[in-house]
Amino acid sequence: MSLTICKFCGERIRKVDNIYVDMTGGDCCCGTDNLENENEMHLPYAKLGSISHGTLRTEHLLDAFANHLLLLCGDNKEHKKIAEEAYEIVKNWDDSWDADKLQDIEELLWVDLFEALQEYAPPYSYFGSHIGDGSDYGFWICGETIEEAIRGGERLDPENVKTEEGYIIHVNERGNVTLYSSDNEDRVEIWSIV
Repeated sequence: MSLTICKFCGERIRKVDNIYVDMTGGDCCCGTDNLENENEMHLPYAKLGSISHGTLRTEHLLDAFANHLLLLCGDNKEHKKIAEEAYEIVKNWDDSWDADKLQDIEELLWVDLFEALQEYAPPYSYFGSHIGDGSDYGFWICGETIEEAIRGGERLDPENVKTEEGYIIHVNERGNVTLYSSDNEDRVEIWSIV
C-alpha cells in the first residue's frame, strides 16, 4: 500500500475509490488538491499511536484490529480476508461459545491479526500493547532497537546517524528523535517522537 502526504496539514492520506482519505477513513482536512508529488512520497507504514484503548474484550479487539488492518492493507487480499473473518466473528459474537471456538478466535486475534498489523509497523517500532498500559494497543517505538541502530550506525554529525538499514536517525539536543528515509537526497520523515 502506498500513502501520500498532504502538503498543507502533513497528514498521511491514501486513495480510496478515487477520494483521498486520512488513516481513520475520513476526508483529509484540506481536501484532495493539496498533495505532494504522489509518486515520490510513499510511506507504507501505520501512524504511531493507539488503535484500541481501555478494553481487553476479545470482540472489541477483533473489531478495532480488523478496522485498522483494512485501513492499511490496500489491495492485500490475504489481509483483507483476515479482517473480514474477524468482522464475521464480531457480527455473530456469542458469549456462550465453547472453549474450542474461543481458542480458534484467540488464534485469529493473537496470531493472524497481530502478524498482519506488524507488517505495517514503521521501522524500529512494533504493533502490540503499550509498555505502560496493557490495554492500550497500537504502534509503538521500540527504544532498544533504536539504541542498537544508533550504536551500529555511521555517525554523520553530532545529531545524525545513518543506520545499517539505510535510515537516518536524528536526535536533537532535547532528545527528540526523528527517523528519515534516506533512499534519495531528499529525506522523508517516517516518524518523529518527543
